[in-house]
Amino acid sequence: VLEVLTRAFYAQQDTRTPVVVGAFAMSLNVVFSFVFSSWFKQIGWMPHGGLALANSLATALETALLFVIMSRRLGGMETQSLLDGVLRMGTAACGMALALWVWMQATSSISLWLNGLGGVLLGGVVYSAGVLLFRIPEVNSLLVLVKRRLPGQ
Repeated sequence: VLEVLTRAFYAQQDTRTPVVVGAFAMSLNVVFSFVFSSWFKQIGWMPHGGLALANSLATALETALLFVIMSRRLGGMETQSLLDGVLRMGTAACGMALALWVWMQATSSISLWLNGLGGVLLGGVVYSAGVLLFRIPEVNSLLVLVKRRLPGQ
């Protein structure tokens, strides 16, 4: 999403806004990295997990800020439809997370390779089922494209 938003600004001949917002996000990332890595270390977690959280949070804030700016410029961007899709995908992701948590608890004694492979397969199946169940429009569009490419269609 961030890449698409950035290109939308470039298409409007505006290279300054994404650079300024990106520099702000990079600064936030540095601050968040110090804060979260030291916090993670204090609570006994691996400090590099704090770096991942810092990067994710800074990127999410950068994306949100660019979205708000672009939405104001264009007079709206179907925000309700986008939020609805995000909610549906998030719900499918939560279902996947729950299934994987149960899987990890149930298979903690088997080989790590089998545990990981089974988790990847289970996660993919549960998430796919979730997005199909919630009828996410983008997934339906993808299925239509795939059906068109199948022989005999």
